[in-house]
Amino acid sequence: MVENSVPRLENASGYLVLENLQCVGSDGKVFEKYDKILVAKDVVRNPDGTHSRFTPYRAIAHFEGKGLFLPSFALSCNILRALYENRDDPEVGKVLMQYKDYGSGWGWHAQNTVVDWGSRKIVHYPHDSDFPEHGGNDNINRTKTRIEKTFNPKKFKSSNLEEALTNPEYNQYLKNLTGLQQPEILVEIGKHFNKTARTWISNSKEVRAAWLGCNYDDFYVNANYGLYDDDAARGVQSA
Repeated sequence: MVENSVPRLENASGYLVLENLQCVGSDGKVFEKYDKILVAKDVVRNPDGTHSRFTPYRAIAHFEGKGLFLPSFALSCNILRALYENRDDPEVGKVLMQYKDYGSGWGWHAQNTVVDWGSRKIVHYPHDSDFPEHGGNDNINRTKTRIEKTFNPKKFKSSNLEEALTNPEYNQYLKNLTGLQQPEILVEIGKHFNKTARTWISNSKEVRAAWLGCNYDDFYVNANYGLYDDDAARGVQSA
């Protein structure tokens, strides 16, 4: 089992430094790993302090232009786990609580992951061709490894996360989406936010965007947003 990461604060640069992050699939194999990663302490903001809004594709392209990258859903979940486990540090706690509310009343974060419900596959670090609409020709994720995970949506439905994890196929899907060996930790994080952790799926056969964070009512592991939806984004950098 992966050891807990211990965040350290880099005051000068505006980043938290996390060490030894590993995303593990339902097969028990590591599919994304960082010895050290820098996580921005804030989402991208406009001059007036409001958060900038990005579609997933535009968020990916934006950070690549800054020498950063948008984390996959799996990497974000492992970052969130590390933040939660070290929440007593005031600086870490501030970043953690932005997944509940970064000032707009919600905590939605765009992710570098799409879910193709027709082909039944999760794609971390998708390419231009993985966006049938609302994409572009920026050749995104050209320096990242495209990671594809298949799933069987047997008896899937949008539900609270704790219930979803009791379904073997759903559990496998959630492990491959979140990169967490124990995705139950997200239930505990939801409680920390005073929210219920829920999972949203799609009943269509379209490619959907994955989003992580709270809306007005609950804490969502969401793979049901259109590729056109836009909201906040947080950049990271491997070190």
